[in-house]
Amino acid sequence: MNMIDYERLATIFLDKYDLAIHADGPTLECPPWCDGNHIHGRHYEVSVMDKKEKRDTFTFDFWESERDCQNNDRPNNYTVLSMILSTMRAEPFDANEAILKSIQDFSKRAKKFFTEEELENLKNIASN
Repeated sequence: MNMIDYERLATIFLDKYDLAIHADGPTLECPPWCDGNHIHGRHYEVSVMDKKEKRDTFTFDFWESERDCQNNDRPNNYTVLSMILSTMRAEPFDANEAILKSIQDFSKRAKKFFTEEELENLKNIASN
């Protein structure tokens, strides 16, 4: 599959559950894990919204990849959804306590926003 196929799957997912993604930015703010080498892309504030407004918006900081920054690509539906899932699955092996807490807080907020069915289908998108 190519990126167009992944993006199509992400769009189908969002349409099925009446969700939308919006990214504000970019800014040059560094992520908490930046060690001064700046091996990251630009910062965005991303929101996942329920189009029917049945639940609160899920908003979080998003740093694009260095490659996306170099190509001047903005976050798309697939990159945002796959980042949500990969962060929820993260098992950092040498992260400091603040980063671990940040990942745990993010996962807790994501699980509160998405239904179990949505999370299960989100796994299907990211595994293709």
